[in-house]
Amino acid sequence: MGVKVGTLVVGRRTRRQRRAASRAERQLFHKISSKERESRRRQKKEEDALWEGESLPAEGEAGDRMGRSVIPAYVSTTRITSNKARVQYPFLAPANRGGEGVLIGTDKFGRSPFCFDPFVDYRKGILSNTNMAVLGGIGTGKSSLMKCMALRDLVFGRRTFIPGDPKGEWTNIVQAVGGSVITLGGTSRARLNPLDAGRRPHRDQEGRPVSDEQWRTMVDNQRLDLMEALVSTLMGKDLLQAEKASLRVALEAASARHGGSPITPTVAEEVFNPSTPVEEAEGFRDREDLIRVGREVGFALQELTRGKLRGLFDGPSTVAFDPAAPMMSINLQNFTRGSQAMSLIMACTGSWFEASLRGDDLGQRNVIYEESHELMSFPQLLERMRSNFKLVRAWGLRNIIALHRISDLDAVGSLGSKQRAVAEGLLADTSTRVVYRQESDQLENTRRVLGLSSTSLTAVENLAIGSGLWQVGKQAYLVAHQRTKWETQLTNTDSAIGERQ
Repeated sequence: MGVKVGTLVVGRRTRRQRRAASRAERQLFHKISSKERESRRRQKKEEDALWEGESLPAEGEAGDRMGRSVIPAYVSTTRITSNKARVQYPFLAPANRGGEGVLIGTDKFGRSPFCFDPFVDYRKGILSNTNMAVLGGIGTGKSSLMKCMALRDLVFGRRTFIPGDPKGEWTNIVQAVGGSVITLGGTSRARLNPLDAGRRPHRDQEGRPVSDEQWRTMVDNQRLDLMEALVSTLMGKDLLQAEKASLRVALEAASARHGGSPITPTVAEEVFNPSTPVEEAEGFRDREDLIRVGREVGFALQELTRGKLRGLFDGPSTVAFDPAAPMMSINLQNFTRGSQAMSLIMACTGSWFEASLRGDDLGQRNVIYEESHELMSFPQLLERMRSNFKLVRAWGLRNIIALHRISDLDAVGSLGSKQRAVAEGLLADTSTRVVYRQESDQLENTRRVLGLSSTSLTAVENLAIGSGLWQVGKQAYLVAHQRTKWETQLTNTDSAIGERQ
């Protein structure tokens, strides 16, 4: 008889146990899935409520880095020495210029006093010349800067001369310091002879004593340069070589007739009716040839003696130049600005001043050319002014030209023309440029001519009144010009329409 023996395997589940475990797993999965779905529904409801603003607090949702919570702000501080700061933050801590020279105002970057002396900077090699250009529209503070510099330079023993003051704005200032003012036109009977010899320097540009022959040559060249510039401007073209020769012959004859002091009417007379023997007038066939060549030149000279300028430059000078005056100006407010006559007058008065400023024994001096844009339409007059800029080192002068904007140069000629190059060359001969606020349509021209960086250009567009961008050699400064109460009253050019607040 057989016996059935049951076997038991440890760790092995029975079928009933497997069915029970599978049922439990399904129940647990459904339970977890239900909780997750409920959690997602609750989270979505809360998010919808937040977006709809139902439960968002007024101060913002709380949480890390939410950007809407009101929490205290903490700023870390670092202490470093000024030696480290000037290296790590060079554009925020520019070098201080020191205290040499005239106090102009405040360096807006360094928050330090800004002093300027072109003669000191020239000796240090910072500047290649002492000439200066100031650009700024009406009401930007350009005129106030030049007037305050002239007033403060008196403390350093420097005199200031203004060859032409078209608006008459310098009259009160010159008189306030005991200077001399010459008024032309109107009811004034003052007359200048632009052909005056001027002051004889003791030494020439090389430091050697000036001989009689050198002196005569210097005076003859000065007179001929002026007359050529005036005549070519009146004729509206460059003079031919024959016309220049005719003018030179007439000028020499007029000088001989007046004992070395010619006057313009005599020069015109010698052109139409020459007294010089034809043998001495080299290059001309006969007297008729000399008269024919100089005919147009003579008609141009008559504009200085019989035209709108009659009574101004057609005889000996009735006033004298005072080199010892602290300031001296020529008031031209009786003439129409922007006219050819104004440009000719400024050229004549400028030549008269320049002839009297020769020599290095008068100390350092300022020559301010107000409203220089009046000359921009006449490249011949501009070229004569530029040639005089070369004498600054020899005579101890600082020439300051005032312009409204770079587009004033457009009156000379188009970009790339010879005439335009002469005008831009005048600015190139200034090592110091001060630019006041310019309108947006002037920025590109300003950048191109002056070589401003993009940062400087942005500053120029947004400058406040009285603040200017100073280019001293290769270094730029943002300077706020400051005036005393007395200077403000004396230099305020807006008094007629109300003083600025």
